[in-house]
Amino acid sequence: MRFSAEWTGSCHSDEKAPSLTVYPPHPTVTKERISQIGYPHGADGEICIMEVFFMKKSRMLRGVRMLTLSAMLVAMSVLIGIFCKSFLNFADGLLRVTFENLPIILSGILFGPVVGGVVGAASDLVSYLLSPQTFPPNLIVTLGAFSVGVVSGVVAKFFIRKRGNLQIIVSGGAAHIIGSMIIKPIGLFQFYGWAVFLRIPVYLVIAPLEIFLLCLLFKSKSFSRVIDETVGGSRQ
Repeated sequence: MRFSAEWTGSCHSDEKAPSLTVYPPHPTVTKERISQIGYPHGADGEICIMEVFFMKKSRMLRGVRMLTLSAMLVAMSVLIGIFCKSFLNFADGLLRVTFENLPIILSGILFGPVVGGVVGAASDLVSYLLSPQTFPPNLIVTLGAFSVGVVSGVVAKFFIRKRGNLQIIVSGGAAHIIGSMIIKPIGLFQFYGWAVFLRIPVYLVIAPLEIFLLCLLFKSKSFSRVIDETVGGSRQ
């Protein structure tokens, strides 16, 4: 298997540039295998070794950035939830003004339904562990937080792929309707009875505010720069 310096502009010198040969060639490294895993190659099957190296490094860096940003979003959701439970909690928890879903929706839009769901579930469970509650976690409420991330990710990845206000509005609205207004009230019904559905009008106010804040956030050039470095340019 030969690795050529002739293939791409980033590695191009001239057509007479010497080829680099790897000895001994690994038995599993074939031209067909290279094509399957998506590494660049020329018409004759030669591989730009520097291009392969930087592609692998770029993928690793993006993965690290994604994990770091996801962990930060979990922490943000937990801190927002703790603050809102302490200062914006009314009627013994029945009515609570909270923006803890904002980081969860953001994770779904940026990274898709899998990461969004993990961020949502992790945020709810970490928040439970940090609370003084002694009863087991309400897994239906956790499912609601999970669905907020999943729904926002599904809409952003499969339905409205182009990044912008429309993507944020539809993703955030669908996530709140399914996760916050349907699933979470079902989980809290055992505590509040039919009065739990009084939370729905509260979310009709919270959801537009979160969506508005997300739209402002995406207009920030510094934020967009970080996102482009982490997940690439806008989806088309």
